[in-house]
Amino acid sequence: MLNNKSIVPITGNFDELYKFAYPILMECYDAFFKPGVIPAWIENNQSARMIEKEVKEGMFYYYLKNGADKAGYIALRPEKEELLLSKFYVEKNFRANGFGRYALNFMNEFGKKKNLKKIYCYCADYNTPSLEIYKKFGFTERGEYFYEEHFEHETITEREIVLEKPII
Repeated sequence: MLNNKSIVPITGNFDELYKFAYPILMECYDAFFKPGVIPAWIENNQSARMIEKEVKEGMFYYYLKNGADKAGYIALRPEKEELLLSKFYVEKNFRANGFGRYALNFMNEFGKKKNLKKIYCYCADYNTPSLEIYKKFGFTERGEYFYEEHFEHETITEREIVLEKPII
C-alpha cells in the first residue's frame, strides 16, 4: 500500500493528460477490438481537444498521484442529484495499492459537498475485473445501456452495465 497518495485537479495542459492516458487506454481495451479501433476511439473520445471540450461542459478531471508520479486519473460530472464517474483509470504499476478506495473516498466527499445522492458509472459487460472492483466498493447494478460508435471502417458496439452507489 502506497502512503503518499493525492488527487490533483487538471485544469489545463490537456495534451499531457492525453499522452498519459493513451497507453492506459490501449492496455485496457485494445485486446477486445480489431487492430486500429482503439487508437481511433481514443482520438474521438480522449484527445486533448475532447478533454478540453468536456471540461468546458462541466467535467472535472483529476490525476491520481503517488508523490510526484501520476498513478491514474478520474473524470467526474455532477448531474442533477447524481455524480457521473465518467473515467476511472489506474496505471497498471499502481493497481492494487489502494488508489481505488482513495479515489472513491474523494468522489464521496466531492458528491457530499455538492449535495448529490449517488455516484453512478457505466462499465462494459466484458470488463469483468472492473465490474468486480465496482461491486467490491459497494456499487450495485441499476440497468444496462447499449453503446455504439461508428468510425470510418469500424463500429464499436458494447453492452454496458450501469452501476450506482449511494453517497454517504
